[in-house]
Amino acid sequence: MRTKGCIRRLGTAQFLELLLSLAESGVPVPVAVRLLEKRPETERLAEKIRKEMEDGGTLCEALCGLSGKLSEFETMLSAAEETGDIVPALSGIAEELREMDDDRKNLAAIIIYPLAVCVLSLTGGIFLAVRGIQYIKVIADLDGQEIIKNLSAATVWPVAVYPLLLVAALHEYKKYDFQYVFFRNLYYMSVSHVGMEDAFRVLLGEKPFTKKDIACVAGMLRGIRDGRKLSDVFAQSGRFDMFTTAWLSVTDGNGELVRGFEKIYENYRKKRRETRELLRRFLEPALTAVCGIYVLLLAAGCIIPVFGSLGKLVM
Repeated sequence: MRTKGCIRRLGTAQFLELLLSLAESGVPVPVAVRLLEKRPETERLAEKIRKEMEDGGTLCEALCGLSGKLSEFETMLSAAEETGDIVPALSGIAEELREMDDDRKNLAAIIIYPLAVCVLSLTGGIFLAVRGIQYIKVIADLDGQEIIKNLSAATVWPVAVYPLLLVAALHEYKKYDFQYVFFRNLYYMSVSHVGMEDAFRVLLGEKPFTKKDIACVAGMLRGIRDGRKLSDVFAQSGRFDMFTTAWLSVTDGNGELVRGFEKIYENYRKKRRETRELLRRFLEPALTAVCGIYVLLLAAGCIIPVFGSLGKLVM
């Protein structure tokens, strides 16, 4: 018999994938939740959903209560629940959670090597400053102030460049987040036959959106209320690409909003994935180059003079 301590509890992403697999096989979600409640690995999360729904909460509220990760998908889940078919939304969320987990693991793997080398180099620099400076002064015939100056110059480089590089990478990492989340939720609300003005009012309250994003949505909402075409409204916002305005021009003509929003949503999903993959490929060599320059400055300022002096003594 397995003891309670040996039970491996599943995380939210794994639980959602199990729930999705049952729902895709035709099992109603409430029944799937009760089935998962019988499994020790998923009992805690399934029980939490069941109790929330028994207390009068919706499935969307119950799922979003499981983890802060899922609160980002509240609009998407709520719209899907209105249609009575939550499977496509669960599938999209499960895939996105997998991508988020993969991104975190990949970024950690990319950053850890150059960061470890830099930490070791900084430790070596501190050791040289504390313990080795007196020996360097004697062997290399260098002034103590000059050694400190060389060590400081070498140390400033990674301390200044690493944060700037990571901030720039984070900005690029989130480049298409607004457009992606906007059209993802707009697509699922259009599937649920939510009116355009109502959909935009919901989007004004999206948690991931910044003040700049909300101002953009508010400006577009004013344009829709003035009776302007969607393609003109989105083009004037300046936040969307030509693919978006082209598809919206098509929907203005044929009225197929759902198909247009789906195409734009998939486009931004692809662009976001490609941008993050390109960033991962760039970040590791960039961080390694910063670390390499630091080691070079450290060697030029403190280590090479020592070997130069030793070479003169041998000659």
